[in-house]
Amino acid sequence: MRLQDVSDRVYQGQVYALLDHAQTSIVISMYLIRPGEDDKHPVNRLLKDLVEAGKRGVEVTIYLNTKFKERGDPQKWKEGPWFEKLHEAGVVVKLVSPVRRLHDKLVIVDRRIVVEGSMNWSVSAIADNFESATIIESPELAEAKLKRISFFPIWGEEEKKVPVPRRVVYETFPLFPAGAPTSLDLPAAFLEERRYFPKMIQYQRARAMKMFLLFLYLAQARGALKFSFSPEAAGEFLGILPGRDRSAVRRQIIRVLRDLQNLDGLLKAEFLHARETWVELYLPSGPVFTVGSDVLQAGELAVLTDNEIFLRLIKARLLEEGRRLEDLNRTQIKKRFFIGEETIGRTLGPAPRRGRPPAKPKTGIPVSPR
Repeated sequence: MRLQDVSDRVYQGQVYALLDHAQTSIVISMYLIRPGEDDKHPVNRLLKDLVEAGKRGVEVTIYLNTKFKERGDPQKWKEGPWFEKLHEAGVVVKLVSPVRRLHDKLVIVDRRIVVEGSMNWSVSAIADNFESATIIESPELAEAKLKRISFFPIWGEEEKKVPVPRRVVYETFPLFPAGAPTSLDLPAAFLEERRYFPKMIQYQRARAMKMFLLFLYLAQARGALKFSFSPEAAGEFLGILPGRDRSAVRRQIIRVLRDLQNLDGLLKAEFLHARETWVELYLPSGPVFTVGSDVLQAGELAVLTDNEIFLRLIKARLLEEGRRLEDLNRTQIKKRFFIGEETIGRTLGPAPRRGRPPAKPKTGIPVSPR
C-alpha cells in the first residue's frame, strides 16, 4: 500500500496526473461539482481531463449528490455545458437519490488508486480552503469502495415497493423446452472490444459473462432478442447457489442482471415480482462468428471457469479466420483481446521460462556441470 498526502494546493496537480494516466476506469463520488466560466477554472480543468479520458476509451462514471437545501428537480444537478461535454464523451453521470445525502469526496482510478478527503470539486475547496486529502494505492481498498458505491440508490432507478405476500409460490419454466442450440452465433466485438468480455474477465465477473452467454443461447433458441425467462431456472442451469432457497437464487440472478444493464449496457430488464423476468438484449454491430458444440455447449457454462470459456471463444474466433491460438504470441493476444499479463496467466497458464543456455568455453573443452 502506498500513501501520499495531497492536501490543500497539492491536490489539483496530483489528481490531474492521475486522470491523465488512467487506463481503464475512473469512478467519482462527489457531494458537489461546480464548474466555472473560465477555461482556467480548476474544476473545468478536472472536467476536461474526464472528457479526454472518456474519448480515449476510459470508462468514466460520476455519482453526484442531489440532496441540498434548495430543493427541486434532481436532474438540474447535471445540466449545463460541461455536463453536455461529459455526456458526448461517454461519461456516465448518476444522480444519487435525494432520500440520502451523498457526502463523499472520492476519486477511484483503475480500481486500485483511491483519492479521498474533504475536497469537493469547487473553486473554493481547490484554490482557497484548508482541505485534507490522501492518495492511497490499494486495489483491495478500491474494490471495497466500489462495492459500497454499487449500493447507492440512483434517482430514476429506484424499485417500486411491492407488498410481499405471506407465501410466495415460484413457478419454474424450462429454459430450453426443445433443447439448447447446438451452436451459437457470437458478435466478435464481445471478444475484441475492451468494454465487453475482456473487462468481465479482467475484473473476474464470471457470472456476468456466463449469464449473458446463456441469454445469447436463449435468444437463438427463441429467435428473438426480447424474451422472458425464470430467474430460478437460470440460476439452477448455471449452478448458482445450489441447494439454497429459491428466493436467494432469484436475488443473485437479479443482481447480475442489474450489472449487465447498468454497468455494461448489454440489456434492459423488467423484473416482475415472483414471476418471469423479461430481458431485451443489445448486441453490437460487426462481424459474427460461430461457436459450435465442439467448442462450447450451453450446459458447460455451469462447470467451466470464466477463463476456460474465454479461451474457448478466442480459439473459435481465430479458427473462423483459419488461424490457431498458437499462431499468436502473448503480446499479440494482449493487443487483440485486451487482456493483461495476469489475466493471460490465469487463462493460458504461466509463460514458459527461458533459461540461459550454458556458456560455451572458448578453448573447446567441455564444461562439467556444477
